[in-house]
Amino acid sequence: MCYTNNVNEPIRQELKKVMKEKGLTQKALADRVGVTQSAVQQILSGYRVRPAPLFDRILETLGYEMVIKPKHPAPNPSEAEK
Repeated sequence: MCYTNNVNEPIRQELKKVMKEKGLTQKALADRVGVTQSAVQQILSGYRVRPAPLFDRILETLGYEMVIKPKHPAPNPSEAEK
């Protein structure tokens, strides 16, 4: 069963980009996080739903954090009056 969806694609692409910038292979990241290379591959491919604690460990290992923000922020009240 495949869990790939468009919402996760930008996240997976960003993780791949950061891994490349840091020179980390899937195996190296897996070793640092304490999981198998297969688990990292499944997450990066979108095949596996990420358990939150594992995803948090991956982000922490890469030196990142997840930030949730509105897709369409509300307009600034001062700008709305113009």
